[in-house]
Amino acid sequence: MASGKVKTSKKKASTPYSEASEASVDLGNISAYPFIKKLAANDRPTRDETLDSLKRFLSTKKAFGELELLKLWKGLFFSMWFSDRPRTQQRLADELASLLFVLQEDNYFVFLACFWKIMAAEWLALDKHRVDKFYLLLRRYVGYAFERLQKENWDEKWIEKHNEVMQKVALNADNAKIPDSIRYHVLEIYLEELEKVVLKNQDEEDDVKELFAEVPVSELLEPVEALSEETNNKIVQERCLEVLENPLLIEWGVAEELEEEQEEEEEDEWEGFT
Repeated sequence: MASGKVKTSKKKASTPYSEASEASVDLGNISAYPFIKKLAANDRPTRDETLDSLKRFLSTKKAFGELELLKLWKGLFFSMWFSDRPRTQQRLADELASLLFVLQEDNYFVFLACFWKIMAAEWLALDKHRVDKFYLLLRRYVGYAFERLQKENWDEKWIEKHNEVMQKVALNADNAKIPDSIRYHVLEIYLEELEKVVLKNQDEEDDVKELFAEVPVSELLEPVEALSEETNNKIVQERCLEVLENPLLIEWGVAEELEEEQEEEEEDEWEGFT
């Protein structure tokens, strides 16, 4: 199957998120977060009660400060850290990602940015026994963020702000504090998670191209294209191209076949007989 290439615009992310949080901010000792072990509890009633309280807290119209949300995410990180059974880990990843659905718009993007900042800050502390459950959490956040955008009818402003978060943190080209393993994983699952969201309620008779016709895929790929153009890491650049030239984009009807593009370029370059 021929690979595809989607053309995106070349917007650069603005920087609405505080640089201060990327320095060594004192987020306190984990013992300051009493909900940590309750969220990681193996008994579901305890975990559900704690999650419901957290959702009520986050759904308020109160504007949360970035430092406040960073502290919250430090606690949530360790809730995942302490979860020790596969089924509990899977449920907790789903539950933490579901927090994206209750946030007011004014708090949503700061909360999302704080998630990625804490993941990046704590990532290198993960050992081989814990890293897989955090890869799952990253996957859930990529997927649930797409689902929230869908719930907002793929609103242009929401997508623009979503892209700002991704370019500022998870897919930032310049920040050495973002581990490459996070970049690699996000790039690996980006199209998979988008496809899951768009085709979630697909009927057998539904045409895939028609379903994706309503989705601004080109705009959603802007953070990937920006990373591809701005990174000095050849492996990261190759992973970006695997996304931007993925055959799925042809199946979705949002990309042209590279073979056709190359033929057109060759025709444009030919100057005739001399």
